[in-house]
Parts: sequence; structure tokens; C-alpha cells
Amino acid sequence: MLAAMPADVLYKIFIHLEVIDLVRLQQVSSRFLDIIDERNVWSDAYRKSSLPQSRGPFVWQSSAYLRSALITSAKLKRTWPTRSAWLKKIPTRDIMFTETLRHFQLLLGRWLIVVIGDGEKQVCCYDLDSEDEKSKKHVIYHVPSGADVAYLGCTDVATTDGQFSFVAFMHRTVYDEENEGTLKVYKLTSETGSPVCFELVLELCRGPRWPHIQIAPQVLLIVGRAAPDNYHNKTWIMDIRTNRVYKLPPPAKDRPTEMAVHADRLPVKIFPGTNMTL
Repeated sequence: MLAAMPADVLYKIFIHLEVIDLVRLQQVSSRFLDIIDERNVWSDAYRKSSLPQSRGPFVWQSSAYLRSALITSAKLKRTWPTRSAWLKKIPTRDIMFTETLRHFQLLLGRWLIVVIGDGEKQVCCYDLDSEDEKSKKHVIYHVPSGADVAYLGCTDVATTDGQFSFVAFMHRTVYDEENEGTLKVYKLTSETGSPVCFELVLELCRGPRWPHIQIAPQVLLIVGRAAPDNYHNKTWIMDIRTNRVYKLPPPAKDRPTEMAVHADRLPVKIFPGTNMTL
């Protein structure tokens, strides 16, 4: 009876079926194979599907592409663990803070970098893999009295020379957001059997406002706006092997101001080797 129905009626039925049901129906008869192979069947299925998938359907995506994408998503959903089973496999660690938590970043999936404090503030590192409560917390820096941390960032890169990890933060006087602060960059080193160590590799006493850091296999890039009324950016490059710092010259005075951008929206890309685009 189903096979004798008009094609337009079958379309109305097929749009309510799951992906796996459509695939199975295509194996029933050549008529079902031809009807379900129409692009509008798979585009409707793609549009209404709740499976994990990329955006679409688009006009340039064929029925074969949509069918393949939906089948892949269906297989992924079938093998994906349930939420309860997924949570059981995730190790958890409770960290109690007796002071206000102001910033936090996770580095290499192991070290939790935080800024805590109400009066006197600290930049600290918590080793999430450590079972020893005494060695789990490591104080990186005591923020000067009357100052606050306005920025915290972490970045890392794996090279043939090893793993390089950096923690950067900027502090400035509270309620003085119009002035430049002090930017500090620490390099993280950790050897088996030894506690984590942070080495100060860069300190910019007149650092950029709203800084942004990015790392490549050879260099660490630091960029940010120079002043509230100056839309040009300050840029420093540090060789991560030698810790030598180079400051890029400012743009030409006749450069149009409309070409400058805010640091928090700055498109920065570093490519392997010696190429960089700003």
C-alpha cells in the first residue's frame, strides 16, 4: 500500500522520519530509492535534524553530500556516551577560594592560573594533577597595594626544543584605567619530580592598554593600544628561546587614523618561520 502512494504523499511522510529510517527505506525498492534520493528530501531532513552538524543546507550542497553528512552525524550521536556516563569519566577537583576569584585561565589542561584577593591580590597557580595540598598552590606574583589586575592571559606552543608556556598579566592602579599599566610575562617550566617554576622573562612598565598575546614556534607577540586617545598600537616581539625583546617602530605619522583598530579587535596572525600579519 505504501509503495502505491503518490510521490507527493510519500514526501509528506518521509520528512517525519529519522535519517536511519530514510536509509533503510532506500533499500526497500527502486522507487523509494529514487524518491528519497531527491535533494528536497535530504535538505528538509538536514534542516529539521537535531543531530550535531555544520550549517546548512546551502544551494551548492548536493543530495549526496547532505545524505553523507546526516549519516555521519547519526553515527556520531549513536556512539556518543550519555551525559551520565560522560560525567563519570571526567575527573573533578574541588578548589575552595577563601578570597574573591577575579580572573582565571587554564594552561596545558593542568595548571589553573588565577587572580585572587580582596585587598592584597595575588596571581597564583594551582596544579590540578597534584595530590599534595601543600604543593598544589604556587604564588606567582603579589600585586602591589592599591593596584588591580586588568588582564590575564596564558598561551603555549610545542616545538622541537620542547614545550614553551607563558603567563601574562597587567596590573595598574585601581580607578586609573586611562593610564598604562605594568605588563609582566612569566615562562613556566616544570620537570618531572620538581615543583613548577615561573621565570620572569619580560616586564613592560609602560605596557599596552588592553594587551593581546599570541605565540608561535619561535616568537611571542604582544600588542595593544598605546593610550586612550591614540588608536595606533604598540607591538613587542620576544624570541622565546633567548628571551630577547624587540619593539616594532610606530606607524608613520601620515598614516590614516581610520586604518588603526582596537587591540581587542586586532586581527593578528603568526605563521611558522618569520612571517607575521597585523
